Amino acid sequence: MNRKSGPGRATEQFQQPALSVIGIGNEDRSDDGLGLLIVRDLRQHSWPHTQILESSGEGTALLEAWEGTSSAIVIDAVVTGAPPGTLYSWNLCTHPLPCRSASSYSSHTFGLPEALELAQILQCLPEMLLLYGIEGACFEPGHRLTPAVAHAMPILLQSLERKLHELLRDTL
Repeated sequence: MNRKSGPGRATEQFQQPALSVIGIGNEDRSDDGLGLLIVRDLRQHSWPHTQILESSGEGTALLEAWEGTSSAIVIDAVVTGAPPGTLYSWNLCTHPLPCRSASSYSSHTFGLPEALELAQILQCLPEMLLLYGIEGACFEPGHRLTPAVAHAMPILLQSLERKLHELLRDTL
């Protein structure tokens, strides 16, 4: 996208990141803070051509977060009824959301499932949209992850870092 800096001035070139990584959650609701903790950890490393964002999970913010990127990864605590700490990875462009994200239970009536549906209708999904998640156990007020989620978090982080390296290698 080009943006002029003023009349008679040179045009600056602004490049969209190739990849968006979006951590969803609420750090005041126990396991729901998982996505935020993961992206905060990812920020400790350099990821070229990547924007790393925190989100409450509100749908329009998600649409904006992946707008203009070829690939996006969403990280969230999920609720499927599986044992707490179960790890998940889904390609949301090719498969429907098989679970509820924890943010779906928030006060937002327009969350990840609704953002996905609208993006499909508007044909504005990235070429690849992945969801990485961990089955949560507690979404009550609090600041600590449950033991099962805390145990699974480094495993998810390692898997996610491998995927980021793969995606960046393939897109650069």
